[in-house]
Amino acid sequence: MATEQDPSAYYKNRISRLLSERSDPGASCKKAASTGIIYEPINLNPMKKIFRRQCPCCSEPFETNRSDKFYLNPQHQKRNNNCRQEQKRKRRNNMTKASIKTYEIYNDLLKNKSEFRKSKEFLRARGANLALYTHAELLERKEVQFLFDIALIDDGNYLILKRK
Repeated sequence: MATEQDPSAYYKNRISRLLSERSDPGASCKKAASTGIIYEPINLNPMKKIFRRQCPCCSEPFETNRSDKFYLNPQHQKRNNNCRQEQKRKRRNNMTKASIKTYEIYNDLLKNKSEFRKSKEFLRARGANLALYTHAELLERKEVQFLFDIALIDDGNYLILKRK
């Protein structure tokens, strides 16, 4: 018959094993390539898991028991979000006033509709520059010009606006 081990000795052995694993994170650590999250459950309470993560703002490693915590502290989250928003604003500033005005006209006409057909004279009278487009794509086997996310399909004297 097996001898029963002293519970305190069992937990001491478990603690020393976990501490040795903690000092060598590469031994049993896993890394999710897509998120950059390094995780390893390493605590005494089996109901809680401790995750090792790397802060996206400063690249400093930290441990947390929350699965939804990605930043070292709230200030790092704010700093990182501000940097991302600044990059978006810089890209948006590359848009010219004419393309912004034309896009707003098209957007107002479309509103919640998926498609809208209007004469080119009507659009010019509203102030739209019909020569502006950002890129061209294949849509229904035709090369169609786009102004950001709105397709501009030429139909003789009419222009069909379609949301991408």
